[in-house]
Amino acid sequence: MTERKKDTRFKPGESGNPGGRPSAGLGKVRADLVMAWEGEPATDGKDAVPSIREKLLELARAGDMAAIRIVAERVCAPVKATEQATPINLGEGSLSDQGRAIFRALGSGELSSGQAAQLLQALGSMAKVIETDELAKRIEALEGKNK
Repeated sequence: MTERKKDTRFKPGESGNPGGRPSAGLGKVRADLVMAWEGEPATDGKDAVPSIREKLLELARAGDMAAIRIVAERVCAPVKATEQATPINLGEGSLSDQGRAIFRALGSGELSSGQAAQLLQALGSMAKVIETDELAKRIEALEGKNK
């Protein structure tokens, strides 16, 4: 016969973590970091030696590439890719004809692939609008005949 395992479950009213949750929650930690960034004393009364900002600038001036990157990210706005507007004549034909005109412009280099994709997506949306409009007209016509 095997021996029965010792009961490892918690007893009623007994905590698995008698020390409880640490008193410093994330809010306090964040507040202390903000104060350290500004060089103010932390909420627990300890001084934030030189501010984090001062230390970071000191490291950047000394040539620390990680510090330089952090300073640059905080000072300079990130560069976003932009495309210049390119006038294109799609003609007055059907949506299929206009789609072909977009592909021709893409092939000839008048449009970038991103611009062509956006235009084709817009044509698809336009097709749905036209389809919805035509369905509404057909429903009105059918309801008019049934009256």
